[in-house]
Amino acid sequence: MSNPFDYVTSITYSKKDIISGADDEDLMVRNYPPFIVNKALSYFADTVLHANEMNINHQLSNKTQYLFLLNSIRRRKRFAKWVKAAVPDNEIEAICLVYECNARIAEQYRGLMNKAQTKSIMKLVETGGHKKK
Repeated sequence: MSNPFDYVTSITYSKKDIISGADDEDLMVRNYPPFIVNKALSYFADTVLHANEMNINHQLSNKTQYLFLLNSIRRRKRFAKWVKAAVPDNEIEAICLVYECNARIAEQYRGLMNKAQTKSIMKLVETGGHKKK
């Protein structure tokens, strides 16, 4: 089984067809992750349109998508850190629980509150137990 980023490396840098050169071609085609490959390519200005084209033509087979990207993207070393979800804020979560609102509204509420008010809200939702240090 192949790592999803092996496909990205193959498309962008090594330019070696790892699907056709594999012992079990069907397995390599089934393991091709179009979403992850398109997401990885969307971080770069010179490949974002290729990724978008594959998103538009999602009905194409995995092998066809892979071969299109392999043969249309120029060879270049590309690296970008993946955007990850932000670490949840305890104050925002507490405001969401107390006022029964979403995180965006809770951000606005927190902007209107002073430290004493946010402390009192944190005490309202405190469940007790052993605290991590």
